[in-house]
Amino acid sequence: MQAADPRLQLSAEERQTLDCLLSGFEGSWDETQFTARLATLPQPGHPLRYAALAGLVRIDLTRRWLIGSPRWPFTAAWPWSRR
Repeated sequence: MQAADPRLQLSAEERQTLDCLLSGFEGSWDETQFTARLATLPQPGHPLRYAALAGLVRIDLTRRWLIGSPRWPFTAAWPWSRR
């Protein structure tokens, strides 16, 4: 089963904001940025939060895979994910 695209729930203005956020992250990506960007996400419940988080994770994992980085920062950001 494929997950629904979180962008479908957003208005045109919210999608444009999301695109700017994700392109900025991708354009300036380095191995330290993911956890720093988490702090800048909208608060839980905001329409952009889930879509932005999903996009940041996708970009970060793709970039890490491309450079062969074994380091996965998500366990530091979300201790519950270590289980």
